[in-house]
Amino acid sequence: MQSRLPEYCDLYQLADKSATMSGYWPVAKMPRLLTMLAADGGEVKAELEFGRDGRIRFIKGIVSVDVEMQCQRCLDSTTVSLNTEFLLALVDNESQIGRLPEQYEALMTEGRHYLPDVIEDELILAVPIIATHDSDCSDYVKEFEAVPAEHQQEEAVKKPNPFAVLKDLL
Repeated sequence: MQSRLPEYCDLYQLADKSATMSGYWPVAKMPRLLTMLAADGGEVKAELEFGRDGRIRFIKGIVSVDVEMQCQRCLDSTTVSLNTEFLLALVDNESQIGRLPEQYEALMTEGRHYLPDVIEDELILAVPIIATHDSDCSDYVKEFEAVPAEHQQEEAVKKPNPFAVLKDLL
């Protein structure tokens, strides 16, 4: 049986204890991510490590999931693997953000936090701008490649130029 991640956690307390956790969270319970997907199936696998780096409390994580998205070439469904690693510094006000070392991204929190939101944010950042199949799936491209280049040039020569009548007007 797969262990499910907790919903609400005190992130400061977990960082102070140097806790680790791993588990799963259903994609169907991530509404912002769902708006980008073609289906709501699957479970996100997350491995999280909490700790301290001097005065900085942090979350280091690896999340992955296979999701169904709409291919932008053929408009059919395609499976896309979302995999991301992150290192977030826990901050409680904006003045702390400017003082963070470069390797950290800031997570504003007052301690108790809805953990699936953190995971969902990182997955949204991992979503490709344009989802496509790995192979060329477009019927148009397949048809275009099937026609020899010589035949395409012949067709271009046969077609009359629609602007040819303008030549007579000058």
